[in-house]
Amino acid sequence: MGTVAPHFLSGLSEQDCWLLFEKRAFGLGGCEKTPYLVAIGKEIVKKCGGVPLAAKALGSLMRFRRGESQWLAIKESEIWNLPADENEILPALMLSYNHLPSHLKQCFAYCSIFPKGKQIKSKQLVQLWIAEGLVRSSNGSTYLEEIGLQYVDELLSRSLFQIDQKVIDLGARQVINMHDLVHNLARSIAGDECSIADAGDEMVISQNCRYSSLICRGPIKTILEPLKDAQRLRTLYFIASRDRTEEKGGEDYVLQAKFSEMKLLRALHLSKCPMKAMPVSVAKLKLLRYLSLSQTDIETLPSCIGALQNLQILDLSCCRRLRALPETVGDLQNLSSLNLCHCPSLLSLPNSISHVRNLQNLDLSFSWIQINPESLISLSNLGSLRYCTCLHGLPENMKNMRSLIHLDEHESFKLACMPPGMGQLSHLRTLPMFVLGGKNSCRLSELGCLNLVGELNIRGLENASEATEARKANLKEKQGLHSLRLSWNLNAYMKPGQPYDEAESEGENTREFIEPLAAQEWDADADLVEDVLGDLQPHENLKALEIEGYVGKILPRWLMKSSLPYLGELSLTCCVRYEHLSALEQLHSLRVLRLIMLPAVKCLPALGQLPYLKVLKLLLPAVKCLGSEFYGGEGAFPALEELYLAFMSELEEWLAVGSGEFLPRLSKLCIVECPKLRALPSTFPTVRLLEMTLDGLLPSSLPSGAFPNMEYCELTSSLRPKNVLLDDKARKRLLIKLIRERDSLHSVAIRDFQPLSPLQCLCQASAW
Repeated sequence: MGTVAPHFLSGLSEQDCWLLFEKRAFGLGGCEKTPYLVAIGKEIVKKCGGVPLAAKALGSLMRFRRGESQWLAIKESEIWNLPADENEILPALMLSYNHLPSHLKQCFAYCSIFPKGKQIKSKQLVQLWIAEGLVRSSNGSTYLEEIGLQYVDELLSRSLFQIDQKVIDLGARQVINMHDLVHNLARSIAGDECSIADAGDEMVISQNCRYSSLICRGPIKTILEPLKDAQRLRTLYFIASRDRTEEKGGEDYVLQAKFSEMKLLRALHLSKCPMKAMPVSVAKLKLLRYLSLSQTDIETLPSCIGALQNLQILDLSCCRRLRALPETVGDLQNLSSLNLCHCPSLLSLPNSISHVRNLQNLDLSFSWIQINPESLISLSNLGSLRYCTCLHGLPENMKNMRSLIHLDEHESFKLACMPPGMGQLSHLRTLPMFVLGGKNSCRLSELGCLNLVGELNIRGLENASEATEARKANLKEKQGLHSLRLSWNLNAYMKPGQPYDEAESEGENTREFIEPLAAQEWDADADLVEDVLGDLQPHENLKALEIEGYVGKILPRWLMKSSLPYLGELSLTCCVRYEHLSALEQLHSLRVLRLIMLPAVKCLPALGQLPYLKVLKLLLPAVKCLGSEFYGGEGAFPALEELYLAFMSELEEWLAVGSGEFLPRLSKLCIVECPKLRALPSTFPTVRLLEMTLDGLLPSSLPSGAFPNMEYCELTSSLRPKNVLLDDKARKRLLIKLIRERDSLHSVAIRDFQPLSPLQCLCQASAW
């Protein structure tokens, strides 16, 4: 094997650097773009050395500098004249740091305790800042976590933080990291006050160090040497290495000894630390404000935990063996945040929880804690509450919890209704789920008093007795809502003796209830249902909309008139009497469209002319043909990447469209339970992932050149006996036909074939 000469990447051109700089300096909310500022800016860009991060950081800095004199000061700064070291970008980043407000300088330098490339959870970082007194409220009325997240946003806007692209789906700013060169800057600023110690290197944390992380690669006793001189440490952030060797006992003694010495600690992060019990010496950490024991094997806390009178943040998330909390938790009078999410063995809270009057954040999500809702009423400062999965009801007097800002109960599937008076929670901003109940529950109109942001799922709309209630909900004025789900329970409209059962609509039983659903007769006042939906018009800023269980015959005018210019995602599910989808042609901003179980729809509009549509999922049992009406002309579906056709029992034809490239960007195709489909309209050369039911008419008629670039293939047998048209030998031949002569194929999954061995098929295919 020969060697290849290294290829050295060159820096960006001045023009490309200028484009990065310009976007940040003169973008939305930035400086006015005058010729003089442009001239100065281009001189500044020349100093970036072709490094993208420098251009972005300087552009982000200049958006906060409004006057020409301020721009000239940056251009002529003496920092540019400093001798270059191994990090040539450092002078540009130093300018960004020098112009930070003082409170952000401290927070930024603190981040040097995290190793390069470390994923940092924003909320956790803010809590560490709070424990060290780095987050301050100017008026005393704003929650410190909210202020801390504003700090994170500002550092993001200045390109000193970046959103971690690996976990981008979690949402903006939830997980961040620092570019390596920014990390170098933070280390140089922090000096000896911050360090990263590796127990495997026997590195000793200096006496002057106040904030440190500690990487543990071996038994817990290896941390003794690095910590021997760390009596002045205020933050200890434990990092368990992935290749750490297993413990053989003794970890409790090590922690007991160290806690007795480190009496100045404010923040102690022991996530994933190999410990089964918390040493009682933790009571000596009188100044401790932050304690994280998440993802450890502890079963309870010592009763002496109540002695930590300065403790503000206690994180016990993902402690899967945690069984109980001591009653002394009620003595933690300064506790503001308690995280108990993902603690499946914890079934109750101590009665003393109601005594923690300063508690602001309580997270019980994804747990099975049996809690009396009324016990939370006394927590008058509670601003954020995430409820557990088994929640049946909210406190009847929840209207008295006036400090609530965030109420998250969207995983509480058993919640039957909202208590009356919810509209009196004037500070409430996030309410992912609102359940409309009977006469004595909260009325839909109470939503009108709330300034909600984020997502909102309104369930139980079958209980809306008047359209005026929907109008008073005033969704049209809630410009902060970006996701809305409107849901009716179809069981409320069933006629007695009908075969439909909503329970059959979930999971793999989907195929069993489509036909009964299509045959169902609905006892519904269509006019009322249509009026209710019509009066639930959202603000034009909405980005995602789902309508489920709707028994009206027409869609509302606000959707038909395309009054949602930013709508990127639309789902219509179980809209059982809705027939015509022509209004969807006008939703040109759509990127994701799901049409699920619409039994009355027999033909589709020109969805192919939606220019940005990337994902299309169709479960339409009455549609017989996908043809010219579906495409709407030449150049159909220019952006489509994923197409799902499922349980379309009447689909017989799928036609091509004129000349030109067909579905040019399609990479994933799923054809499941379409037994009458005879042929494909293309060989689909761009498809990389194929999922298909191996029974019905289609598979046996596949051309030999179909899917030439397929990399992943999942084949299933039909679970509907009447669709099984192939015997075992025919299936085997078909499998071999699909698998052979495809060098690009990486993975094959074969499911639900009892008499047919996947290994046997693969072996025979390789022999051809």
